[in-house]
Amino acid sequence: MCACSSDVMLAVQQQLTYSPPSPCTQDVCCTVLSSFLMHRGTSLHHPIKNLSIYRSASARSIAFPHFDPFQPDQVLWMGIRANFGNGGGTRHRLLHCLLSAVAVAVVFLDPFRLGPLGRHDYRPVKHYPAPYREVMAGWPRDHRSRLRMGRREFAGDVDGPESLEFDLEGRGPYTGLADGRVVRWMGEGAGWETFALVTANWSEEACANGVNSTKAKQHGDEELCGRPLGLRFDRSTGDLYIADAYRGLMVVGRDGGVATPLATHAQGERILFANDLDLHGNGSIFFTDTSTRYNRRDHFMILLEGEATGRLLRLMRYWLEGPAAGKVEVFADLPGFPDNVRANGEGHRYWVAIDCCRTRAEEFLSQRPWLRAIYFRLPLKLGVLARLVGMDMYTVVSLLDGDGKVVEVLEDRRGEVAKLVSEVREVEGKLWLGTVAHNHIVTIPYPPYLRAGHDELKKVNA
Repeated sequence: MCACSSDVMLAVQQQLTYSPPSPCTQDVCCTVLSSFLMHRGTSLHHPIKNLSIYRSASARSIAFPHFDPFQPDQVLWMGIRANFGNGGGTRHRLLHCLLSAVAVAVVFLDPFRLGPLGRHDYRPVKHYPAPYREVMAGWPRDHRSRLRMGRREFAGDVDGPESLEFDLEGRGPYTGLADGRVVRWMGEGAGWETFALVTANWSEEACANGVNSTKAKQHGDEELCGRPLGLRFDRSTGDLYIADAYRGLMVVGRDGGVATPLATHAQGERILFANDLDLHGNGSIFFTDTSTRYNRRDHFMILLEGEATGRLLRLMRYWLEGPAAGKVEVFADLPGFPDNVRANGEGHRYWVAIDCCRTRAEEFLSQRPWLRAIYFRLPLKLGVLARLVGMDMYTVVSLLDGDGKVVEVLEDRRGEVAKLVSEVREVEGKLWLGTVAHNHIVTIPYPPYLRAGHDELKKVNA
């Protein structure tokens, strides 16, 4: 395959129609390639023997121009018509370039929707996270991977325990599972019991899918069965508030049962991905809607697109009252993708669960949506493409103070105990770690002995 000139590649980068100079007899292959990498619904007419390439307005189909199969000097393949004239050598070279260009177009543009994003209207956006070097240089590391000292509990009994909560009597934990139930731990004798459902249509036959509930096999039934994520008790009434990914904000009384919907729409728009919530002392309920384009089933698309409504590499603070009321500001720049945030119950400190860590390749792609649009259309599994650019995540949990400064960092770099942690809850000298994708809960004492790495933190924050 020939190498494209810089003006062709510039046109590709900027997603512009490329008009080659005339005559252009030495860059035929690149001309064909560039014409494939144009906006939909355009065509290019090349001065070489009526070379024309047509693309229909829809990427799902390719328009075929008139073609006479009895003319030996014409070639038609994948919507390309070339009038080569006489000369076998030239004809074969042009044919080779054409076929090579088509192969590149099929791989990078995926017109037949064969790649991992084939069924999605993938629209990556440009965003500017804090510089990689600056964030990583100022972020302390847990070189002993102290999360490995934790313990996996309830293995095989809970599938996808995203959020953890304890009631007014101290019972718990309560957690929402991938099969649509909210369950609670009643002690060694009684074990786990179903406390609440988010739909009266729940059935064991349709929804109780065990460990497969956290995998693709269950995703087709998630909307039917529900997916309770964030949980919060109202400390004055004992009511449990639930953020269900598909049904929005819900509530159930202190005796459990089928939850009642409170909000399925916000500002006239349907809530697509309710994720977490919190209760204010004045009775207000705040909850997050992770995306305006995708529901939980397609949650990875939010990361790939980097849409403004999805998760970024930072925590934001919204002031409810005081001189800064109504203001939104950056609370902390993070080394990875944050999930739930929980106050530790002792002053203004907050535990954050993070899928770590950022990479230079991720930063480079985040600022070039045109390149992400090409890269993630390659006909490889999405997990493979993600790992190639360094998105092979491990778990970090961090404690931040009221100014967003780091107080504690705990890691499990090899995922030996903690994987894909979604929430950290500190209760009576113990950390409880939830996970959206595995079948256990991790617990680890906190403090005192985890304070061993505190000197390093003091140096960073000085």
